[in-house]
Amino acid sequence: MKPYYEQGEIEKVVDKRLGNEYNVSSIWKVAEIAMACVQFQGRKRPTMNEVCNELSEALRLETSSQTISP
Repeated sequence: MKPYYEQGEIEKVVDKRLGNEYNVSSIWKVAEIAMACVQFQGRKRPTMNEVCNELSEALRLETSSQTISP
């Protein structure tokens, strides 16, 4: 995922079965928190509370927009 994330091509890691039925902003939010969780230094990683908050926000984006094609 990291190369796609760094190149701004995060849509390439989305499950093809979703087609274009997802919110790109929510995908980016999930990718950002995932990348933060794998930081080498533990102190740079988010807390579980931060992870939950970010994932909740991604879900809110996804459900509020219903379907936005990339």
